[in-house]
Amino acid sequence: MKVKAKLAALSILAALSMLILPSQAQEYELFRDLGVSADYPADWKLSSWGGSAAGGLSIMGSCSGIYLNWSRDPGIPPEEILDQIRRIYDSEEVAVTAWKQGAIAVQGQRAAALELTYSFRGYMAQKRFIAWNSSLSDRLFLASLSGCQEEIYQASKTYDHLLASFSDTEEKETVSLGPRPRDEVWATVLRDLLCSYHYLDARTLPPMNKSQGVVCILQPFEGSYLLQTQDSLHVDPPLTAARRAGALQQMLAREGYRAMLAQRSRNVRVAVLDTDGRWQPISVNPSTPERAVGVMVDERGEAVTYQSLRDLAKDNQLQIDQAAVEEVMQKDCQTSRYVVLRPPAEIDPSWMKDLNRTLDELEFSQSYRENVFDCSNTSQIVWSVLEGKGYQARLMMSYKGHPLDPHLWVAVLYPFQRECYVAVETATTDQASTGPSKRLVHLGRVTTEDKYYTGIMYNSSQQYSRLHPEEGMFLLPAE
Repeated sequence: MKVKAKLAALSILAALSMLILPSQAQEYELFRDLGVSADYPADWKLSSWGGSAAGGLSIMGSCSGIYLNWSRDPGIPPEEILDQIRRIYDSEEVAVTAWKQGAIAVQGQRAAALELTYSFRGYMAQKRFIAWNSSLSDRLFLASLSGCQEEIYQASKTYDHLLASFSDTEEKETVSLGPRPRDEVWATVLRDLLCSYHYLDARTLPPMNKSQGVVCILQPFEGSYLLQTQDSLHVDPPLTAARRAGALQQMLAREGYRAMLAQRSRNVRVAVLDTDGRWQPISVNPSTPERAVGVMVDERGEAVTYQSLRDLAKDNQLQIDQAAVEEVMQKDCQTSRYVVLRPPAEIDPSWMKDLNRTLDELEFSQSYRENVFDCSNTSQIVWSVLEGKGYQARLMMSYKGHPLDPHLWVAVLYPFQRECYVAVETATTDQASTGPSKRLVHLGRVTTEDKYYTGIMYNSSQQYSRLHPEEGMFLLPAE
């Protein structure tokens, strides 16, 4: 209710200011440049600077000024920016004597509004601010008005007309991010790929560093002085995030993924197309950058997209070259892969006898206990024993929706038929055992059940441990 009241008050003030203006028609010209368009009085002086990514324009009367500045959206709510402006104006030699906050609509989007009266060295002045984010170009706009009493009504009319006629014309290519993928296999294999690399600069991204300021100017005017201000907002550009994203995009493309750079506010992501045709956002700021180069995040909404780091850098005014993967990240191990295995059509009896003897002649020294000593431990130990005996063994992991989920077991390559495997269940417990701890029966048993021949494959205990350190044992083949 308070916000609506403030919005209504601002609308009434704008309407009243137009009613008491002189009756003569004001001639307007159209500014259409730098990705924005707006009407301004033909007899006011207009100047512009910068580019579409960051820039501004000023419209100056005899003693009033309208400023419109824009930059890449830093991800700061407009209300927070205006609140900080109010605090800055009410510090040191500047004092705010009255202020009012509210909201208006600019090009159909909600904008935060602030009106304040302030003093500096005995001189008084008023200023109006409007701040809003544009989803069309992912930019932040900040408009302000400083007016003298001699032309305050005309200045207010010009300010309101500029905002009413404003249009953000810098429309970007965008995609819709999320929702999270339904294909758990795809998500798990992608996660493993992201964890198979680490960043050479293994630090989490620094927090956003922003600064706002105001400079007060006493301008000589008609034998006295006119109090004016210049406002500034600076946010450090996402240089490290952009470089990481560029390298990650290259790596994913090399691995066969369709990936592009995506940005919303200050967040630079890599968007990857999943098996359902949805773009999944990958953050380049994992909690452990020494162990991973990205993490899938549950982030939805529209994001501006870029095909290359060069385009993103240009739009963010970053001085950056196309980052090679080798300069940003390092590969630590092979990634996992989803497989559907073929069992042998026939098995040599002597080979099977030797495999069963190997599984039967040893026993585990510990009992099976969930989350203490379970299938992840037994499978890595069995893998180590079999590799030490000359077998080519692989670790197999289930996934959400798999009939064995959650589970880990072993697949042994059958040497007499091309790309055929024999599955081994390593968590075979004594059915007579009761309670949380159960006795394990030997090292495992061979199984021909179909559910053991589909899963996510890992080549070794070390590879599995690198990608899943919470379950890893980092074992080598047993000698």
